[in-house]
Amino acid sequence: SVIPAIIETDNYDEFARFIQFRRKLLEQTFHKGLSATLEQIELLELADEFPPELREIVFSVSSKEEAAAIVDKFPETWEFFNTLFSQNDPEWAFLMEQIDNIDEKIKELKLPYEMPQRIELCKKAIALIERRGKNELWAKFQGELANSYAKSSSGRRKANIELSLEHYQLALEVLTEDEFPLLWGMTHFNIGTTYNSRLAGDQVDNIELAIHHHKLALKTITENEFPVEWADIQHALGNCYLDRRVDPKQESFERAIKYFEAACRVYKQESSDSDLGMVYASLGQAYTELDGESAIKQAVTYLNQALKI
Repeated sequence: SVIPAIIETDNYDEFARFIQFRRKLLEQTFHKGLSATLEQIELLELADEFPPELREIVFSVSSKEEAAAIVDKFPETWEFFNTLFSQNDPEWAFLMEQIDNIDEKIKELKLPYEMPQRIELCKKAIALIERRGKNELWAKFQGELANSYAKSSSGRRKANIELSLEHYQLALEVLTEDEFPLLWGMTHFNIGTTYNSRLAGDQVDNIELAIHHHKLALKTITENEFPVEWADIQHALGNCYLDRRVDPKQESFERAIKYFEAACRVYKQESSDSDLGMVYASLGQAYTELDGESAIKQAVTYLNQALKI
């Protein structure tokens, strides 16, 4: 059954390179590929699904540390490396299984009173991942831990927000704008949102920091690639300018309206009614801050639209 599987690959050069890769990584010897097991054939089939450039990268790996870095950058290689190492290193498979299980439990915990449990799970995942060195997965759980502190109804709100900011910053020690554009941008977005609700420090400074981080997020979160996330940031920026109490206030309110309108445009096409309803309410509130009868009429129009959703 092995020989037909080899023949069906129809790519002997690729198979030869694969055998060389396995020999280097696992110090196993194959004789012309005919003693390869079905497990090796399964791995080859997984690798065949990758573009040629990615196969080159995958076959160049010589350690689990290199594999972990590749999985961080190319999540589609996860199954390949997990299969590869679990055949020869049960500890690797067990570690990844633990992390996957923790991640599933974290996703189930969404309510504020569940955040203490979520915080403990995030800390457990981070401790496990640190055995492999800091990477995108480590940063992801730092972000999840920060989110959990920000949403928690347990403990002191002021202290939780500071812990949230601390763990977002830890995530940014690993994430880079070029390597992880989405996660880098969303982390800055979350930092901006957290600064906008911060209780410590000067509130004027907090709003300016929130605006700064939201605008950083827009460097990688573009409307074309991530329309809903882009609209969320537009909405958040509108809220910042609405809360901004520095002169000239009129200018801040007008900028808030522009950001809300941008979010509204995308939400109408891409998002849920609840998002659209919230931005309608924000537009209504912004127009109430402006002078003139036409502004009041606009405010009433948007507030009525929000109530209909």
